[in-house]
Amino acid sequence: MPSGCLVTLAILAGGIAVVIHLAFSMLKNSEPYAFALELAQENPEVQAALGTPIEAGYLATGRIDLENDTGEAAINIPISGPIGSGIIYLEGEKIDGKWTYTTLVVELDETLERIRLADE
Repeated sequence: MPSGCLVTLAILAGGIAVVIHLAFSMLKNSEPYAFALELAQENPEVQAALGTPIEAGYLATGRIDLENDTGEAAINIPISGPIGSGIIYLEGEKIDGKWTYTTLVVELDETLERIRLADE
């Protein structure tokens, strides 16, 4: 393969990596992500199941759609502690600048038990 093609492929791969990194950064820097992670880290049931400290995994998935003071979020956040792991499932809506959550739970990987982090 000519060296020009390799350079082009390297630039393309680098661009894709940057886009993926920016997408993950947007999720991780969002208010719903921070709120859900903090609730999980402070929840006694989650602490008992996973141990402490509870850390977020790198590959959070989902979406956040914002327009002015309104929006929607659906995010899955992998978390783990010294003795277990799970996923935070979050769905919420922002109206007039205030987030409300219809789903905010941790599902434990080992048992599939769901721990509610907030009243739905």
